[in-house]
Parts: sequence; structure tokens; C-alpha cells
Amino acid sequence: MKILTRLIQVVIISIPIVLLGWLVNQQFAPNGSFRVQYSVGLSSPFIDRLLPDARVNQPEQEGREWVEKLIGDPVFFFVHPQRQFDRAKFEIWFQNKDVKIVEFGGLARKNPEVYDLQPMQNLLIDQSNWFRLDDGETILLQRNKTFESIQEFLLNLPAPDKIAVYHTDLLLPFRLQEYKASDDLQTINVSLRGHHEFKTYINRETLFDRFEYTDMNRDEGADPIVVTVFDEQGRPVADARADDDLDLTKLGRPSRMRSLEVAVDGLEEGVYKIVFDSSRDIFIRNIKTTQNKFVVMNGVYLGDEIAYREPAQSVELFTTAKRIQAQTRHSDGVQTVHVGNKSFSIEEPYQLYTFSSESPGVIDIDVEKVDIELFVDQPIAFSAETFFNPEPNRLRYYTDMDAEGLDYVIAEYQSPEKRGGWYVANVDVDLNRLFFETEKPNLTFFREGNWKFVFSLPGIVEQNASMFVKGMNVTFQGRALSLREMIRYFQD
Repeated sequence: MKILTRLIQVVIISIPIVLLGWLVNQQFAPNGSFRVQYSVGLSSPFIDRLLPDARVNQPEQEGREWVEKLIGDPVFFFVHPQRQFDRAKFEIWFQNKDVKIVEFGGLARKNPEVYDLQPMQNLLIDQSNWFRLDDGETILLQRNKTFESIQEFLLNLPAPDKIAVYHTDLLLPFRLQEYKASDDLQTINVSLRGHHEFKTYINRETLFDRFEYTDMNRDEGADPIVVTVFDEQGRPVADARADDDLDLTKLGRPSRMRSLEVAVDGLEEGVYKIVFDSSRDIFIRNIKTTQNKFVVMNGVYLGDEIAYREPAQSVELFTTAKRIQAQTRHSDGVQTVHVGNKSFSIEEPYQLYTFSSESPGVIDIDVEKVDIELFVDQPIAFSAETFFNPEPNRLRYYTDMDAEGLDYVIAEYQSPEKRGGWYVANVDVDLNRLFFETEKPNLTFFREGNWKFVFSLPGIVEQNASMFVKGMNVTFQGRALSLREMIRYFQD
């Protein structure tokens, strides 16, 4: 009887201790590791449900399990941490038969939104019947078996136009064999709105670019600008900065014309990326450069010219892209865009229109009216003479291997595991690379805010495809906390 009584006492004393330990772990994760589970149909204090509703069907039961059907791109959710973490390891359970490429990642910068994406599943690679080499980190597909190892392939690279790449920078750096430098200053008269990325070629010359711009003050808040130059290894080699024009209102009062210049001597030969990082309030009005080769990457946002130049001038662009997507945000931007000897119409604002061209080589795009966004997977130049393409053939969901004459695919990618009727993808995210949304930016360790994560599903609507998600396990990792730091939380 005494033993039973003592046992009951131990249990009664242990319950609050265990509960306290659980609460402390939930609030602080004192050992630096914290595991969260998200299951469809169940709420979580740390992970919100998948959004938006227009791209995610209501939860449905499949056998004994609940799933959500993803039907649009992108699909996102928010994660609310209780403290600072450095990494998040996602284990995502899903089913997919139709979506050619699925990527997952977090919001890295805002306005405009830029995501740090990693491969989750690539059916073009996984379902290929080409010869496959896989060393655990890199995959090489060969139409005809030519190489016995990935290393042999990298040491004896075939012609670049025969290779498609996916999430890799393993190929040799791009070089222009007959390039001639020049000191002549040329002016590119074009209105570009907000963040843009350019590439140029340098060989025994000064990199010089001057951006003349106006702050249109249509959105509230400051609009600083940072221009950063990166070398071929992604290392910053120079930057220039400009503060806001001191008008923080959203009254639409344009600033005077201002300029920001970046000049770098002594650079090694190669391709350099110039990132013009700003909000959508900043309109580049012209670019002055001495570079013979100068292109914009990932498309352009041709901003309106209200309070600058009226009537707005038409713009001629040059690209090797065979797939062009376009949209406008305003009724004034509705227009017909001419591509080579063909054309397509933008009939309504906020509708994305897709055009495919079969013309070989460099084609011209004639835009009658600005205030239009163009999305392409190849560089765009503002003259035929300055066009060059330093990019390898990237594997897209619409890539036609036969039509494009590709014989090899090189990818830093690992296929998801198969467990029963489910795929399981493991994605390791560096949280320090992501944008953290918070109303208390000075609260550095115990966080109040969220990270935004997305499933990127390009082509899902166009191909009438879908994907099912059952849930995910997330393990957050950071440094361990001391008792003093936990006590300080209550004191603050």
C-alpha cells in the first residue's frame, strides 16, 4: 500500500514538471532544435494552411488520409517561429503525376517578391529513358551513352548548345572569342520600373554604368537604391547606393531626375551581373554604359512615362527567347505586341498572355505602348548589336529535347524518396537567406512575425495538371539557449 501511495505521489509531482518542460520547449526550444508537424485538416500554431483558396482545393479524404489538391501556381503558406532559427529542414509528403517541375523555397526579398527555390521533383529527369549517371548530388542524362562518369563529362564538355542544365553552375564560364572592348558611351533610352538584373561582358576595360531615374512616390515609404556588381562566382565586386528623395508619401509627386553611377577598373575577363535593387516606385529613365554587350535578364518591366515623356515612345527589344509571357496592370497598357513577323494581343489588365515563336536566332519584339511586363527565359537587349547570351540552356517544364537538339542534361538534383504511395522530398533551407516579415524589427532573438514559403508549380494551369499534399514535418535548428536568456525574455 505504501508503494502504491508513493507511486501516486510521484505521478502527481511529475505531471506539472513534465507539463512545464513541454511548455518551456514549446516557447524557447532551449536545445536549439524544434520539430513541427503540419497535417492537412489539422491546425498548427506554427504553420498556417496552404493558400490561396483559388489555387488549393478544400481538403478531401483519400482512403484514411486527408489531402489538399494544388491546382495553381504558386501555392504559399506562412511559418510563425517563437524564436530565431538558422535552418529549417522540410520533409514534404506529396503525390504528383503531371506537374513537370516542382520547386520549394522561401521569400528572400519583398517588393518585388523574389524566392530562393530548391528542386523538389523534376519529372522530366525522373521519367527520362536516357542513360542516367547519379553520384548522390549530381545527375547526368545522356541521349546516347558517351561518358562513363560525370567527372569525365565535365572534363570533356560537349558543345554548349547540346547541354541543358538544371540548378547547377558546373559548366565552364562563358567566353566571347572575338570580343573587342570600347570606351564609347552609349545611351539606352528606356523606362524600366523597379528591380532589374543586367549582365555585361568585360575584357580589359572599365565597367561603367550610370542609371538616371525618378522616384514616382506612388507607394508610401522610403525608396533607397542599391546597385551591386557580381562576378562569375557570385561574389560582389562593387556597389553604389542612393538614399530616398525624402518624399515618403504616396501622392505620386515625381522627384527630379537623379543618377546613380557604378564604375570598376581592373576586372578579370568574364560575365558580370549588375543588380539594380529598388522598389517599384523607382523608374529608370535611361542607362549610360560603355559596354559593347549589355542585356537584361529574366524579363523587363517597361514602366509608364507619365510626368516624364508624353506621348510615350515605342520600344524595340531583341532576344533569342522562343516563349514570351506578357501582362499589363492598367487599361492603358492594353495593346498588340509584335514578335518577329507575328503578333499577339494583351486584351485585359492582370491577365498573363503567352506567345511561342518558332523563328530561329535573335528576334525583335516591338512594344507599341509601355506599362507592360515581359517574362522570358533568355536575355533581352535594347539593340541587336549589344545582344549576347551568356546563359546555358536551362531545363524548363516546356523544354522539347528533340526540337532543341539537346543530348545531355546536367542537374544538381536528387529525386524524392518513394514511401508507399507517397513521394517524400527533403529540402534544407537556410533561414538567414530569407525575408522575415515583422512589425518589431528590433526584436532580434524571440521572433514575432513570419516566413513565407511557396510551392512553385510552373505550367500547372497550362497543362491542366495537379498535385496532392498530405503534410510536412519541419525541424528548425539554431543555437541553444541559456537559462539567463530565457529569464531575460520575461524581464523584457
